[in-house]
Amino acid sequence: MPHRKYYCIKVVCLTCFLLFAMLTAASCSNTGKSPSSNVGSLSDFCDSRTKDFLLGETLPELLRYYRDHETAERYEEHDKAQIQAVMKALAAIEVTGETDTRFSDYEDTFVFVTSEGAEYTFSFNGRHFITGDFVYELENDKALWELAGSISADE
Repeated sequence: MPHRKYYCIKVVCLTCFLLFAMLTAASCSNTGKSPSSNVGSLSDFCDSRTKDFLLGETLPELLRYYRDHETAERYEEHDKAQIQAVMKALAAIEVTGETDTRFSDYEDTFVFVTSEGAEYTFSFNGRHFITGDFVYELENDKALWELAGSISADE
């Protein structure tokens, strides 16, 4: 039983950290699109700061990948080539429309951290992009999920 108690404490702490990180970090918001225009590149659905980061030349020092499916898992990636590949995969994603589909136990969050400590967050629910109160269906996202699988398999 002590193992179960440790596991529960770990999950609660990780959940609190994720919530804090998501609330304080720059993230994608629906400022770039109106509800009638819900098709375009994923970067079009980000605030200007996050869009500039995603499409720019700055390479972050660290990628934190939070995989909250049946269990909560956290991974840190320091490999520059892997981080750059994830950024390119995100930039290649196309949003195809809004959806009402949500999953209670299938979330993925990618947090990029620069050398200055700035954070940029991209969140997904059931492989749908989350921005504010909106959830969007995606196309051309296979590379991102392959990279996510690779990151989680490496640890």
